[in-house]
Amino acid sequence: LPDDPGDQKRPDTRGVCATFAKNITVEGIMFLNPNHYTIFLGQCDNVNIRNIKSFSSSVWADGIDCMSTTRLVVDDVFLRTSDDCIAIYGHRWNYYGDTRNVTVKNSVLWADVAHPVLIGVHGLHEKDGDIVEDILVDNIDILLHDEIIEQYHGALAINAGDANIVRNVIFSNVRVEEIRRGQLLNIRVFKNESYNPKPGRLIENILIK
Repeated sequence: LPDDPGDQKRPDTRGVCATFAKNITVEGIMFLNPNHYTIFLGQCDNVNIRNIKSFSSSVWADGIDCMSTTRLVVDDVFLRTSDDCIAIYGHRWNYYGDTRNVTVKNSVLWADVAHPVLIGVHGLHEKDGDIVEDILVDNIDILLHDEIIEQYHGALAINAGDANIVRNVIFSNVRVEEIRRGQLLNIRVFKNESYNPKPGRLIENILIK
C-alpha cells in the first residue's frame, strides 16, 4: 500500500470481507491499518468474530460493519478505528434482508471520530425499509468518543434511516472512559441527507442498564 494512509487513491482494502456466506469464524487476528473496513459482512448468517485487534487511520476506516446479516457474535475484540467501530445496518449496495440477532460483548472500542456503536442507518428505502432487531451490546469499554459534527454524535447511537424499524436493543454494562465532543446516547429516527433518501420509521423497545 502507499505510505500515506490518508491517500484516497489507495485501493479499497478490507481486512476480511464475507458476503453471501454462512457459518464463519474469524479469530485471533491483528489488523494493521486496513484502508476501509476491518471486517465487512454482507448478507451473511451465523458469524463468530473472536479475539481480534484492529488499528486504522485512513478516512472511513470502520471496524466491523454488517449489512443484512443474522446471527452475528462479536466477542473479545479491541478496535481503535478512524471511523465507526461497530456498525449494524440493513440493506446496502448488493446486500438485502433484515438484520437480527447480533451480540457485541466483552470488548474495547475506541473511535477516533464518529461512533463506537452505530445501529440502523441504512436499509431498503425503495420499499418499506428493513427491520434491525434483537441487538445486545454488553460488557463494553469505550475509551473515547470525540466527534465535532452533531449529526454523528453518540458513543452509543441508534439512528433509524431509510424507512427502517429498529427494535429490541439492549445496552448493558457499558463503561465510557471519555467523551470530548459528542453524546453518551443518540437515539432518533432521522434522515441523513448524505445517505438517506427517506427517514426511518420507528425505534422501539430499547433497554439501557
